[in-house]
Amino acid sequence: MHTKVYLVQQHCLFRSLFKLSLYLGANLVACRELWSGNYSPVFNATMSMNRFAFLLRSLRMDDKEGREEAKKRDKFAASREILDKFNLQLAKHLQCGTWIVQDETLYPYRGSGFGFRIYIKNKPWKFGILYRSLNDSEIPYTYVIHPCAGKPEGEPTEHYIRSAADILVSNLEKYAEAGHELRGRNLTMDRGYTSYDVVRRVENQFRMTSIGTIQANRKGLPKDIVSTTDRPVGDYRVLYDEGSKISIHSEVCASKSGTKKNVLILTNMIPDLARTRDQTSKAYLTNLYNYTMGGRLQICTGTGTYYYRS
Repeated sequence: MHTKVYLVQQHCLFRSLFKLSLYLGANLVACRELWSGNYSPVFNATMSMNRFAFLLRSLRMDDKEGREEAKKRDKFAASREILDKFNLQLAKHLQCGTWIVQDETLYPYRGSGFGFRIYIKNKPWKFGILYRSLNDSEIPYTYVIHPCAGKPEGEPTEHYIRSAADILVSNLEKYAEAGHELRGRNLTMDRGYTSYDVVRRVENQFRMTSIGTIQANRKGLPKDIVSTTDRPVGDYRVLYDEGSKISIHSEVCASKSGTKKNVLILTNMIPDLARTRDQTSKAYLTNLYNYTMGGRLQICTGTGTYYYRS
């Protein structure tokens, strides 16, 4: 009887710890603020701040005896098991809609103990852990998460994936392995993933369409579609790949600084050359790209992070 009561108490304790940690991470609020009385009295009623901090410091997600050996092959080994289970649950319970998006998020972290903390100067939070994830475009939901932990010292496991394109395909494969259908869906991605080979690979392997911005300095792009010289704001050009459905769209837009910028979009969707009827008069594909990144915006806003938009 006493053992059963103890297990119930431990279960309630960890549920409370998990919920408080979620609130702490989603709002980026210091512990002292949560227990200061300026927020809900639920925090003080659940547990003391010292107990909450003690549990976080003491919580481990791996086997201590084999930790150092595992880190030689996987830098994320300390949390790999629980992350795999978490990914399984994320992908298991929701069939994606028409629009999904692959993007990255820098979760802020300035502590020590991680050999893969990175620095990105143009992010609001300069230091953190980079995750590449597959998300829904219309609702704030993530299907698969891949942490960028870097190359280990020893022989890497299958979790180490070097290129962003291979990570994208791996995320799609994990979601498909959960029993979900990807045929006929559209994948949106930013310039860090978009390339001719990626669009063809996603189409052939998953039967999906793709849309993504592409870097202007990528090799193989014609000069007349990359340059903005002698092209007014609103100028729109399209190049079609003979023998395939892939096309490159170039639209000259006005940047916030008043200069001209060239928005290049690579897609294998059926081209639509329409424009919006508002004052911006942007091309249909540019607006579609921004719209399909909307779900990612909601996720990043909830976690205090930032992502790129054309």
